[in-house]
Amino acid sequence: MIITRDGKNLGFLISSALILFYMSDALNKYFQVRSSIVNAEGEIFRDSLSVSIFFRLVFEVVFLYLIVRFYDKKRKQGLMLIGGLFFSFIIGNLLFLLNYYDSNYSLSHHLTSFNKYIFVFIIFYAIKDIVDNTEAIDEIYKILKKIYFVNSCLILVGLLLNINLFKSYYNQDYRYGYNGLIPSINEATLFYMTGLSLFYFNYITQKKDFWLLVLCILASLLMGAKAMYLFLFLLLVYHILFKANYWQKVVSTIIIIVGTITLIPFLLRDKYSYLYDFFIYQYEKNGLLQTLTSGRSLFVITRFIENLEYWNFFNFLFGGTDQFKFYIEMDFFDLFLLFGAVGFVLFFVLYFKTLFGKLKRNTFRLFFCFSFFLIAFLAGHFFSSALNALYLNITVLYMIAHEKQISIKFPSSS
Repeated sequence: MIITRDGKNLGFLISSALILFYMSDALNKYFQVRSSIVNAEGEIFRDSLSVSIFFRLVFEVVFLYLIVRFYDKKRKQGLMLIGGLFFSFIIGNLLFLLNYYDSNYSLSHHLTSFNKYIFVFIIFYAIKDIVDNTEAIDEIYKILKKIYFVNSCLILVGLLLNINLFKSYYNQDYRYGYNGLIPSINEATLFYMTGLSLFYFNYITQKKDFWLLVLCILASLLMGAKAMYLFLFLLLVYHILFKANYWQKVVSTIIIIVGTITLIPFLLRDKYSYLYDFFIYQYEKNGLLQTLTSGRSLFVITRFIENLEYWNFFNFLFGGTDQFKFYIEMDFFDLFLLFGAVGFVLFFVLYFKTLFGKLKRNTFRLFFCFSFFLIAFLAGHFFSSALNALYLNITVLYMIAHEKQISIKFPSSS
C-alpha cells in the first residue's frame, strides 16, 4: 500500500488505528477490572496485561516512517524541538540521579513516560497533510462518530444494569461514575472533552450530529468526573455568550435553574445519599480545596517541594524526577518536574507549532485551546495521554480543515 501525504490510503491508516486503539483500550480495561484488588484504604492494585501498548508501538513506528518519508521544513523543525525536549529530559534525570537513589526508580518507566508526552506530536507531524483532503478526513470522522456512539451507549447500559466493567471507578461502590470501555477516568475526561468539542463544532458550523452531541453530553454527565463537569460548564457558557440566540439563552437559563432544583433532591435520596455523605466526609477531613482537586493541591505542597530538595541549579533548567514517588497529577507541575524550564518552554512551543498553531480570535479552536490548558492545570494525564493523542489530532485537524472551507466560502472582507 502506497501512502501519499493526504490521500485515501493515509485516511485508511488513520481509521484503522482508531478502531484498533479503541478495541485494545477496551481489552486493557477488561484485564484491569478482572485483575483489580481493592485494599482497606480503597486503593486499587492491578497487575494486568496492556494490549494497547503493542498496537501503539507498531503505529508509532509507522508514523515515524511517514515523518521521514514526507520530510519537509515543518517536520524538520518539529523533530528538532522534540530532540531538544529529549535532551532536557536526559540531562535533567541524570543530574537528578546524582543526588537521588531509590531502588524503585525505573529509567525505562520514565523513557516510556517521555514517549507518552511526545506521541501526540509524532502523530501530528505524520498525518498533518490530511488536513488538505476534506473527503478523507470526513471518512475518518465517520469512524470517530461510531466509536463515541458505542462508548456512550455502553455508559448508559452500565448505568441501567450496574455493570462493573463500564464503571469509572470499578470495584469501588462508594464512588459513582461510568466511562464505558475507557481504562481510566482521567483518560475518559479528555476523551469526552475532545469528542464533545468535535461534535459541537460540527453542529455550530454545519448543523449536523445534534443527537450524537446530546448523547455524548448525557454520557459525560454520568462519568462522575469533576474536570468533565467543569468543561461542560465552560462549553455552556461559551455557547450562551457567543453562539446562542435570544431564545436559546432564555431556554438555557431556565434549563440550568430547573435542572439544579431537580437534581439536588434527586441526589439526596437514600439511593444516592452516599455520594453527598462521601463529599461531606472528604470536605470535613481535608478541606474544600483538597476535596475539589482530589488531594492534588496537597501533593503540590508535599511532593513538588520534596522533589526540589534533590535539585541543583541546572535541574531547574532541565528537570529531573521520580514519577513513582513525586507524581502530582497536575500537568503543569508534572511537566516542570520532568523537563525543567527549558523543556517546559519547548513543550508549549511544540503545542503552538502543531495543534494550537495559528489560532484566530473568533474560532472555536481558541476556546478548545483555553479549556484544554485550564483543565490540564487542574487535572492530570492530558499532556501524557497516549490514549487520546490520535483523537486529539483528528479533532483539531478536522476543525482546521473545515475552518479553511468556511474561509473559502465566506472570505473576510478586508
